[in-house]
Amino acid sequence: MKPTIKKILTKLSERKVNLSLIDDVESSFDKGLSDIKRIEKILRKAATDLNQASGSFDRSSSLASKGIDKAKEIGATDIINMLEVRKRDAEDFADAMRKASDDVMNAINEL
Repeated sequence: MKPTIKKILTKLSERKVNLSLIDDVESSFDKGLSDIKRIEKILRKAATDLNQASGSFDRSSSLASKGIDKAKEIGATDIINMLEVRKRDAEDFADAMRKASDDVMNAINEL
């Protein structure tokens, strides 16, 4: 084979390798973008679930308040104490779920 032809073939081969590398970079990048979309969907579902949980805890707190009022009417001190503890716990969990949901949404916004 003539040196000029060999040189041309070598250059073409190098360019083919470079193009293949660019294709690999693009393919890997596209996979990363696809992963982000999948993760975002999972995080949005988690945020929704956290909000639903906070709503359940809010309802529990509200029901505990009603129970406390009823227990006060009949002087049931043990029930009042138990419901006050449960109400505080429910409020704490509701706050934690809302904060976690906000944190998840902030993480989504960072993507």
